[in-house]
Amino acid sequence: MQNKMAKAILVFEDWGNPSVERRMVAGLMRYAAPLGWRLVRIGRTGRGEAKRARELIEYYRAAGCIVGYNEGLPPDVFGKTPVVWMDSDERNVPQSASLVTHNEAETVRAAAKELFSLKLRNFAYVGFPMSPPWSVRREKLFAEECKAAGYAAPVAIRIAANADDLVSVQEALRMALGALERPCGIFAANDAAGAQVLLAAEATGLKVPEEIAVIGVDDDELICEAASPTLSSVLPDWERGGWMCGEALERQMQGEGELRASFGELGVVRRSSTRFSPSRFSLRVMNAVEFIRLKSADSLCVNDVVSQMRCSRRLAEISFRETTGHSIHDEIEMARLDRAIAFLRRDNMMLGAIAAQCGYQSDTALREAFRRRYGMSMREWRARNKL
Repeated sequence: MQNKMAKAILVFEDWGNPSVERRMVAGLMRYAAPLGWRLVRIGRTGRGEAKRARELIEYYRAAGCIVGYNEGLPPDVFGKTPVVWMDSDERNVPQSASLVTHNEAETVRAAAKELFSLKLRNFAYVGFPMSPPWSVRREKLFAEECKAAGYAAPVAIRIAANADDLVSVQEALRMALGALERPCGIFAANDAAGAQVLLAAEATGLKVPEEIAVIGVDDDELICEAASPTLSSVLPDWERGGWMCGEALERQMQGEGELRASFGELGVVRRSSTRFSPSRFSLRVMNAVEFIRLKSADSLCVNDVVSQMRCSRRLAEISFRETTGHSIHDEIEMARLDRAIAFLRRDNMMLGAIAAQCGYQSDTALREAFRRRYGMSMREWRARNKL
């Protein structure tokens, strides 16, 4: 019996990162919902992909397809069915096809800027094991950023082992980290690579971020928050990428031709791996900053932070301001407003529901704090930054 779904859109997924997939599909769903599309998510099986894709397109009577595979699906599989390639290797995508890509240059620039802000002179790049093309591109872009900023070329650390061969990966990293001139800023190809760097640093007794500062890509919270210390990361705007795939696919379905577009990043999610300060109070304060980041959605107050710092309130405030340049209260408010911004990016999140998710006692308190920091209302911010 054939499936009767109207406007079935097949999404062939093989991005290798559940966090990335979730965000991209969320953006696509937001675009698809008003159009009545029904998304059918299809993972890779590793065999007979082309034959299987043809069968699924026919079975679902697909109105369109979005493809996240880098290889294994030749263009002729789709026939006349509209198709958009999502963040796929351009070498495997026809010149005339629609392609939505992640602007890696913007992401690398954001990572480099974070490391440069630490006033370091030595830098390194840790690639993903077996050096896939996207990792090599990021290595080259990071070298260009270092050169443009007047720094020496970063040390390139390439891992000639499979990602799942953790022992070999760790042995290679421990040897490479030991040979680096320190202090050193390390840009890791993604969060998985960054987490491996932190494991190797711990095993070799290197202090993070005092001796090596580390930043990854993707802001995969399951990886970044579980790392020790927690891992800073650049967050590409994957949701916007999903939304743009929807735009490109609708354009084709309406006969308006192919589209090539790219999306950038939302910024750096700063965690302990790049929080460094020369202040003699830095460790105590940086631990407090991390405590605030983790607890900002709760009914957190200055006294809670002081208790965590285990000193007098006067010393806590003095050391905090000396290290960060602002007060404990300011840090709490900044952390809460950062959360508010993340919620504002979700079109389905009602404005009135955000305050409770960010630790504010009332909607009015959030609105006033938001206007003080951004000079506009939350509604105005959302309208200006709408996908």
